[in-house]
Amino acid sequence: MSVPRIATYDGRLYDRVYSRWFLAYRSNGELYVCSYGRYTTKTCTGHRFSPFVSRTKKGLGDFKYNHLHTDLEELGISYVSFNIRLNNFLRLVPGPDRMPFEYNGRTYYADKRKIEKYDRTIRCAAEHGVNVSAIILVYPELWSRHRQVGRMLEHPEYERCGAYTMPNLTDIDSTNLYAAALDFLAARYNRPDGRYGRIHRWIVHNEVNSGNVWTNAGNKTLVEFMDIYVKSMRMVYYTARKYDAEAEVFISLDHCWNEKYVEPNCYPAVEVMDTLTAYCRAEGDFKWGVAIHTYPENLLDPKSWLDKKATHATDTPYITFKNLEVLDDWIKHSASPYERKKRTLLLSEQNPNSMDYTDGALEEQAAGLVYAWKKTEACDGIDAYFAHSWIDARFEGGLKTGLRKYPDDPDDPWGAKPSWRVFRDAGTENEKQTFEFAKKIIGISSWKEIGHPVEKTLKRISDE
Repeated sequence: MSVPRIATYDGRLYDRVYSRWFLAYRSNGELYVCSYGRYTTKTCTGHRFSPFVSRTKKGLGDFKYNHLHTDLEELGISYVSFNIRLNNFLRLVPGPDRMPFEYNGRTYYADKRKIEKYDRTIRCAAEHGVNVSAIILVYPELWSRHRQVGRMLEHPEYERCGAYTMPNLTDIDSTNLYAAALDFLAARYNRPDGRYGRIHRWIVHNEVNSGNVWTNAGNKTLVEFMDIYVKSMRMVYYTARKYDAEAEVFISLDHCWNEKYVEPNCYPAVEVMDTLTAYCRAEGDFKWGVAIHTYPENLLDPKSWLDKKATHATDTPYITFKNLEVLDDWIKHSASPYERKKRTLLLSEQNPNSMDYTDGALEEQAAGLVYAWKKTEACDGIDAYFAHSWIDARFEGGLKTGLRKYPDDPDDPWGAKPSWRVFRDAGTENEKQTFEFAKKIIGISSWKEIGHPVEKTLKRISDE
């Protein structure tokens, strides 16, 4: 049996690739549901690109095209990430410098100047053979450049304490608008000819276990919140797979692993992951990975080896650089595999902070990065480390986690910090000599001292 892929729902066209399907039986003229709703688990429409082969685990976060793009080669970068805020480019009406595009029988518009900025960044990465992760974010109406777009995309129960909103998937017009924006990006950045470069991976929203702060959907239990979020993940996934047969999506998490939040509508990351796994068991699996932010316990302090709440037990409150072994063990032994293979695990946003630009603070940051790199390299379940941000930014709340100084620093604009040289030499023949200074700061005589065995204190999903 087959059905048309494009259907009509409430007078609007709708793509059934996003639909769930139920088994039902008929009795006395009535239909009764007798299964979970199941999504498709196989897609076969996208182009098959040549497999990406990474040179290193090194990545840059918040990458933007500028005159320092040569850092991609000088640092040996294999991965970059950057934000795409859908509201920044999506428009509903024509106007100057707006590009029309069609989706499900309706015409939408993209801001040409914004898209050209994306083009420059993604093309630059392609020219250097770098893997690109796009972070999909949705502003609420309050922060939207086009208020009607924001009004339609904003979740109806969004509360203003959240920097971003969960997309509104309760209304067909809003759902189609979200799908149209994703379809435009996936079609443009997964062309077989690579004209505009390629997006390889899609990170869905930001730090969703801290939903109240980052991806807000109002007052929700964990299951209610994840029911919305998994739908959003699947929409990104199925859209990307229309153009890229191996597209992969990622859940974004902060470093609060098993910490019990006082703040409402925030959830331990390990419980979020268990809930996502349960949804996949019931509704059908798809190719998702984990993009986690393993900042030190105190984001300001680069000395992660002193973290108190990052233990080496699997029920640790925090995952930081200090206990990456726990995360490595989890992805290899507790996380559900996809088609019998380990899920991709990205350390997608983190770096030690420099308290200021004094010599001592910059040296501590560099030592913190040495420590983070040595821990990452020892964990073969971790696929990439993104140094975030590439360049210090004023909007990061005072954090100076970049490898370069502020572009407007009065004494050394864009200046390369000692951590830049650490990252450049990581994984090269110069690593041993460049890293030696950090031992004294960390308080060790051998790198073997920073590794620790994992204590199994959480029940494994596979044992349930």
